[in-house]
Amino acid sequence: MTAAFARPTVAAGILAMLGVAACSSTGPATYAPLTVSLSGPSAVQGHDTTVGGVASYACDYRLTATANGGFSTDVATLEAGRSIYLAHNGTADTVSFSGAGLFAPYTTVPAGAQLSTIQHNVWTQPFQLSLVLYYSTLDQSTNPDSAAYSYTCQ
Repeated sequence: MTAAFARPTVAAGILAMLGVAACSSTGPATYAPLTVSLSGPSAVQGHDTTVGGVASYACDYRLTATANGGFSTDVATLEAGRSIYLAHNGTADTVSFSGAGLFAPYTTVPAGAQLSTIQHNVWTQPFQLSLVLYYSTLDQSTNPDSAAYSYTCQ
């Protein structure tokens, strides 16, 4: 009796290579959902200004949105947000904005990308600003996630 050996096929070779590639020493790759973070300075030196004849206080700073995780084709859509101004004496004010307005003309952030903009915030006195930006991805298109940032305009 003689042993019969099957001749390897191209498909078997490809499957063998895929099996080796999928089982690396570090294990299979894991998927991390796409998230957006906001960053900028923690404190900004403000200056007196006048807006519409009213004495005001202003701060200018660079705000950056960074999209991390996800697949290279994933995109976060900037939906809307709010800025909460809080003065040292406890006075507060909330301003809503559209996602398109914050990083205009951009309304999306692709995975691995950053958007930066110079922001100009004005209020009646020195303040702390807390900003919340809502965004959606394919993972949570019906329940937008949010990114937060705050700074002191002193």
